[in-house]
Amino acid sequence: MLKKDRFTNVQNYAQYEYELTKRIIIPLLKSWGVSFVQKRLLDVGCGLGGSTVAFWESGSKSAGVDIEAEYIKGAKIFAERKKAKVSFVLSDISFEKGIKNLQGQQIIILRDVIEHIPPERRSRLILNIGKILGKGGFCFVSFPPYHSPFGGHQHCFKSINRFLPYIHLLPSSLELSLISLDRNVKKRILPEDQKIFWQWRAMAKRGKMTITSFEKLVSLSCFNIIRQELY
Repeated sequence: MLKKDRFTNVQNYAQYEYELTKRIIIPLLKSWGVSFVQKRLLDVGCGLGGSTVAFWESGSKSAGVDIEAEYIKGAKIFAERKKAKVSFVLSDISFEKGIKNLQGQQIIILRDVIEHIPPERRSRLILNIGKILGKGGFCFVSFPPYHSPFGGHQHCFKSINRFLPYIHLLPSSLELSLISLDRNVKKRILPEDQKIFWQWRAMAKRGKMTITSFEKLVSLSCFNIIRQELY
């Protein structure tokens, strides 16, 4: 399933999220002694809901939150297909109004989300997570460090670019030239959305999400890092 083209349609991508979480994220957390049974769990940046549903199947009281209305719509369809009793909320929790009615979470998941947040909003996101996380709860965060070989998410491409490490560290003009040739980008990004896509790439360069910058972000919050693994 992980080898299939997850961009063929949105439900394929939801299934990819589901399989990834079920096969990798949940076993990892269980190996750390995490129990999901009857725990209130919030999947931040839930995308198309695959991970949210997988956590629910592990016994949690899952909810997903995302800033994209189309993702929430697709997530609800996927959850209905899986007969999962989960809820989805359209909200941006990097803003104060975005955390309304989300207090009391016991587990919060940020899987490949924080690197997509504009750097000026990241500290507020972490602080808001602290406000909605209940006593004794924890937040799981994963991201590809910017200076790692595939820190530019080029593994998602369909061309030979997906095998090329460090291309995101090239000068912007050269990197964007390579990306523009990728048929997966051409298929997914409509002409009217090209400007937004390039702006996102520019933001990723400007707000490099490195291990050091993440540790600094945590040090300025109410959190402590209790477990860390590099991969």
